[in-house]
Amino acid sequence: MENQTQNQPVKKNNTGLIIAIIVIVILVLGLGGYFLTRYLTRMAGEKIVSGLTGADVKIGDDGSYKITDGDSTFEASAYASWPEDMPKDVLKYDSGKILMSAKISNPSKGWSVAIENTNKDYFNQYKTKLKASGWVEIGEMDYTVDIMQLEKDNLNLICIFDKDSNGVNITVTEK
Repeated sequence: MENQTQNQPVKKNNTGLIIAIIVIVILVLGLGGYFLTRYLTRMAGEKIVSGLTGADVKIGDDGSYKITDGDSTFEASAYASWPEDMPKDVLKYDSGKILMSAKISNPSKGWSVAIENTNKDYFNQYKTKLKASGWVEIGEMDYTVDIMQLEKDNLNLICIFDKDSNGVNITVTEK
């Protein structure tokens, strides 16, 4: 009888291995599905905007987008920084956090930067710095928002400070 017990196959418990395989399959399918969904969403967004505008639309993985229609180009990003090709005469606004930056070419260029978490004191300092670097003030308004308009050489600059949100929008255009 001892020989019969020794010759019987030993049952292995494969439960752990099966669970590990299922987890790996779910992870692979989940990650693949995530990236596939992002890709399909981006492509659908490009097709919809392109269909509505007739323009060439590219949406980046980082949330940035570029719309081109003939000579006109509009670029924007939610993960924004100060535009690299902003004219050097436009001083960087060093207070707050940049929320959005955009560039348009048609064929002249324009830039826009939206900034949050700044303050009126820095807005006034920025105006003083611009004027000290050769910008000429051509208009100013103080209402629910403070607006300053300046020009230098072939550039126009409009800077708006919103008192309620402590946000600034800077728009620069070529003349």
